[in-house]
Amino acid sequence: MAAMQQMGKWGFIDKTGKLMMNPFYENVGYYNDGVCPVQNKGKWGTIDKEGRIVSPFDFEYIGNYEDGIAEVIFRDINLYLDLRGNLLPRLKK
Repeated sequence: MAAMQQMGKWGFIDKTGKLMMNPFYENVGYYNDGVCPVQNKGKWGTIDKEGRIVSPFDFEYIGNYEDGIAEVIFRDINLYLDLRGNLLPRLKK
C-alpha cells in the first residue's frame, strides 16, 4: 500500500490506485512488516494493513519499523515498539 494525501489528511491506496483507507490521519509513516505508524490528534499509534489499531495512539513519536521494531517516544522516554505493540527497553551500549 502507498500513502496518499487529500485535503490535508492521509489515507492509503493499493498499487492500482484503488482507495484502501479513507484519508483520516494527520501524518503517516511507511508500511513495513505489515504495520504502519500513523498520527491522529497529535499522537502516534500503529495500524495493520486492514486499518486495525495495533498499538494505541499514546506516543509522541513512532519511527518506521525495521527488523520488527520501531523507535518510539513514550512519556518523554525513548523506547522500542515491537510489531504487536509491546514496549521494549532501549539497549544500553
